[in-house]
Amino acid sequence: MRDFRTLIRPHLWRALSAVALAGMLALAGCAGDSSDSAGVDLGSGPLLAFIGADGNLWLAAGNGSNAHAVTTTTCPPTVNCYGPPAWSPDGKLVAVFGPDKTTPANNDIYIYDRKGILQNTIKPANPLDTGSLLWSADGKEVAYAGSPASSTTGTTTKNAVPQSAFIMMNVSSGTQAGTIALPAPQGADVQCNDAPRGGPLGSFVDHAINGDSNGFRTTLSWSPDGSHLLISGGNCGTQVLLVDKSGNAQVLAPVSNAKDANALQASFSPDGQHILASETTAAQDDLLIYDANGTNGKVIYTDSDAAPAFAPRISSPTWSADGKTIYFMRGADIWQINADGSNPTKLLSGAASGDPLKAETWPAPSPDGKALVWVEISLSQADNIPRSALYIGDAHGGNAKLIENGAIWAVWSSQ
Repeated sequence: MRDFRTLIRPHLWRALSAVALAGMLALAGCAGDSSDSAGVDLGSGPLLAFIGADGNLWLAAGNGSNAHAVTTTTCPPTVNCYGPPAWSPDGKLVAVFGPDKTTPANNDIYIYDRKGILQNTIKPANPLDTGSLLWSADGKEVAYAGSPASSTTGTTTKNAVPQSAFIMMNVSSGTQAGTIALPAPQGADVQCNDAPRGGPLGSFVDHAINGDSNGFRTTLSWSPDGSHLLISGGNCGTQVLLVDKSGNAQVLAPVSNAKDANALQASFSPDGQHILASETTAAQDDLLIYDANGTNGKVIYTDSDAAPAFAPRISSPTWSADGKTIYFMRGADIWQINADGSNPTKLLSGAASGDPLKAETWPAPSPDGKALVWVEISLSQADNIPRSALYIGDAHGGNAKLIENGAIWAVWSSQ
């Protein structure tokens, strides 16, 4: 089971440092790649892509079987050499940031087919860019938030998002297809504190799975019609910006009137008609639904219980493929709710007390609605070492079985 030992300050597992988390998210320090796998036919239907305990890209069949590494990079312990994978809309290709074969300190975008066979290598505008990737609706472009310049130096601001552009790359040619300028985050180090939202741990889950170096839940989403982005930015990089193709940005306004309210983790609905987000204040967390233009925000679910130390009140909201159901974390548990706010139901229970602590995180429903994948984060108080494990169950999380210990960032292909 993969642990994150090097990410934890001694005797201070309640707060990860920015440098420590960078070790988990950054691709630097990975040895040169010898060769990728020869390819495995996993059949038709939805497939899973994720980052395994060895820090490499893995694929698995839609029932969680035949999980195997696609890349064979030698990664330092507790460092993921590859970023979060992303499937093309037709489910035929998966894209991932990974270390350059010749200069591992630099990063490339690798495109693999469903068998795990490399189809193309794309050089990003800046060789140090990394992170999440998004596909255009027509599958012709893959995009990311990064620097349009090729400079290998720069500075970052605590709690801020250092990206300056949304960069679109042509999948076939590997050339840059366009950019959308992004406004710089606001707030200097002295204004941006280290206290993360949702429990004194920040929650640890947000550091390990969803968040930036200070635990704020981040956003990157592209509307199905390609006209708008949702991205973290604004004050200390902790707000959500709705950005059009010209770079015009507006803050996704919280629904709460509380002074400390922030809308976080926003994403467009599958049909592009709505925006889903979480909202956090000192008193409560909410699930929000907006119109696609960021207006008419309303609360569909509220949690005002005391936030557990190990997990946020509400986090990781995600749409079902048909847009009718929303899955989310509530404390250490996974819940689902209808998109109209009706019928909130707990699906999976973690353990917010005892030893080990456990949080069921990052729910990912399959595109056919028949299965649910999630990551369990556990922490033994005996050694203060957090560990992850990837599970699959039926649509409600029942009949769970382990896919792979140490895995994170699981995503489904389309059918």
